[in-house]
Amino acid sequence: MEVNNITKWKIVTKQWANAKDVMAITGFAKSKSYQIINEIQNQIVEEGKKNIARGVVPMNCLLKHLEISKTDIYKSALQEKNIFGLGGINWKN
Repeated sequence: MEVNNITKWKIVTKQWANAKDVMAITGFAKSKSYQIINEIQNQIVEEGKKNIARGVVPMNCLLKHLEISKTDIYKSALQEKNIFGLGGINWKN
């Protein structure tokens, strides 16, 4: 599942991430996405915190785990918006 940067921005601004979100952000298959969620959930427990929801993780933990910058996604989404005419480019001659 591959999505554009504007969609990725909408995803990373959510509070919680599920396997579908991991798939969209990374392009990984469902099994790998669940593996990542399990790894993060285990890290949360090891830090002495309670994981209150099954099958989801806090988005900030996911981004930290994947070493993805929310700012970089925002910049890419903004650039994509401007390039593809959503930001005022007139495609008609």
